Amino acid sequence: GRMGRWGQRPLQSMESGRRDAMAATTQKLKTDYGRTQYATLAGLLLARLAVARNDLDTAATELRAITQNSHDKELARIAQLRLVRVLTAQEKYDEALSLADAQVPDAMTGAFAEARGDILFLRGETDAARADYHTPLPRPHTLHGLVNSLLAPHLTQAHPLPRHPHDTPPRTHFSPPSPFLPP
Repeated sequence: GRMGRWGQRPLQSMESGRRDAMAATTQKLKTDYGRTQYATLAGLLLARLAVARNDLDTAATELRAITQNSHDKELARIAQLRLVRVLTAQEKYDEALSLADAQVPDAMTGAFAEARGDILFLRGETDAARADYHTPLPRPHTLHGLVNSLLAPHLTQAHPLPRHPHDTPPRTHFSPPSPFLPP
């Protein structure tokens, strides 16, 4: 199958028995380590495994628990962004938008703006979506900022601004993003 990041096959292509075994081991890790960072990371993996088997309700439950209970604010924000993506995939646009409108650290501004843009685009609010897609990205002083700055040309090409006030951007086919692309 296709190889994912770090040479691993995507979880969706893994046979369900192996995914189930991974989920059971991860659940034990989460249970054994309670409210530690290990449990938070296990919850993120359980949510990813749930998405791989198209169980978005379980993924949303895992991610909500992390956003509400994690002592690690950065991991909680990552879980929040992934929850926004899951809710968007479930077409729960109002709830997704309310979570995407949260105050976030500068390094995550671009990722949350893109998520808002996706929601607004899917609701048919293309002008508002375009504004979010063109939110200035943070300076690349962090790894996340660097990744966002590298993605900026991609976002501009995917959602160009009209050259003249009377021009309209070309229609493009849109497929909702994966809930678990790196923020």
